[in-house]
Amino acid sequence: MTSDATPFDPRWDGAFIPDDHWHFLRRLHERYAVVLAPGEFSAVLAAIKAGKSVYYRKADTTVHWIDPPGSVCRIFVATKRGRIITVLAPGHAKGERARLIRAKRGAH
Repeated sequence: MTSDATPFDPRWDGAFIPDDHWHFLRRLHERYAVVLAPGEFSAVLAAIKAGKSVYYRKADTTVHWIDPPGSVCRIFVATKRGRIITVLAPGHAKGERARLIRAKRGAH
């Protein structure tokens, strides 16, 4: 191990990430450069389940605006019927919400 290497976090020992969450975690790193520590993904799931993080709803898809623990930015998480689908790019959700507001007001 070199002096530049990050030491292994013992909280990961025995941890398991289900296959259906890998897509979310890869997109989170690609789009926000965020890597969640052990237990932080559970906090993201809890925020979604609590329903206090809803940014907008469209049909059966809900976009949540969440502050992950240990992160300096908010992330946009798309869910469908309560299941995490993906992490949206930072600008995507803002533009979509503006479009929905304009459509609701009747402006095009």
